[in-house]
Amino acid sequence: MKNSIALKEERAEVLAKLEEIKDLATSESRDLTDDENVNVDAFLSSIDKIDTKIERAEKVEESLKRAATLSSAIGNNEVKEERKMTSSFKLSKALNQYVDGKLDGVEAEMHQEAKRNNPGFTGLALPTSVLAEKRANPQLVSNADELIATEVFDWMGTLQARLVMGDLATFISGLSSNVQLPVLSGTTAGWGTEVADATKAATDVGGSTLVPHKLGSYMDISKMLMAQTSGNIEAIIREDMNNAIAAALENAILSDSDGSGASPLGVFDQAGQSIAGGTMTLAKILEMESDIATNNAEGTCYITSPLGRSLLKALVGNPGITGSETGYGQPLWRDDNTMNGYFARATSNISDVCTAGGAATSGGDESGIVFGQWRDLVVGQFGSALDVVVDPYSQSISGEIRIVINSFWDTAFRRANSFCRGSLK
Repeated sequence: MKNSIALKEERAEVLAKLEEIKDLATSESRDLTDDENVNVDAFLSSIDKIDTKIERAEKVEESLKRAATLSSAIGNNEVKEERKMTSSFKLSKALNQYVDGKLDGVEAEMHQEAKRNNPGFTGLALPTSVLAEKRANPQLVSNADELIATEVFDWMGTLQARLVMGDLATFISGLSSNVQLPVLSGTTAGWGTEVADATKAATDVGGSTLVPHKLGSYMDISKMLMAQTSGNIEAIIREDMNNAIAAALENAILSDSDGSGASPLGVFDQAGQSIAGGTMTLAKILEMESDIATNNAEGTCYITSPLGRSLLKALVGNPGITGSETGYGQPLWRDDNTMNGYFARATSNISDVCTAGGAATSGGDESGIVFGQWRDLVVGQFGSALDVVVDPYSQSISGEIRIVINSFWDTAFRRANSFCRGSLK
């Protein structure tokens, strides 16, 4: 079905043909011929039919416009209601009531909705939005006709802020099934004459598939703390739960896991480049950078352990580059947490018992270090809620409740040669 604009353009073309016949007869000071009368009648009939179509098209378009406006209003109302419920949700109340087996109110409603959307959960189904830090978002609709001071609950953003590579890697949330990440490789090009065959691309499509791995993290909370109703206590519980998940996730990402077991892939297994272990030198740092650059990647950040950072801060040399000195007359690891012009970060989730070159993250005596183009690390989170098991028994002798938080994650390294691992001591 043509829209009203297209039909009006069609009508204008027919009118132009009528105008041509009239102008010709007028210029020759005569009446219309028999053939011209037949054409005029046909054109007038065509215009009547087009007018009917235009009227119908305009009615359809107006109906669709009203429906879209109504749908948008309904959608905005649903968003408002969801945010209102999230704001009203009390985590401490939900945990206490779940222990007693009598959830009610907003907490019961959100638990039931989360269980419907995430079948298979066995504990308290906790929507991820309730663990998110609140941030102001004054605009509710895209055209800014309606400005409302709302609060946005971005749990993934909250979690990323606790990860040393949180603002560097690529995060995907709310996955519901396995996801393949295609990677193109082997593309070639070549010059030829005007009629020569194009060079065969020899492009391979590879890539990893994100598959859910269960991440179980836990925290113990005092029953006396749970009995408090202060808003600050609520924030403390949320903070501890987020920290528990972030620490376990970061530990897996910075491990040497090959993904065959319970843990997802770790960077020390996946890194396609490596340097020798032992005493760190400027030459080795430059080697890490050049190894990645040679593979058409641009490193964004060094990550090592706190011990590795102290060793790099101790690497100070006089002006003039040598194999064992920085050549800058300053520590290699600067006070602004950069190293050789790149970001540099430290976390205790990098092992200090790596074997030489970071080949393994246990069984050695060296601190691991990784340099990479971190956006090629993809971290996927599955589901829209967390499965929280509230255990009031195992820690009862110490007056605590154990909260086990089950979430589902996977990692993928889209290009192994975007990462270089090493070790130092």
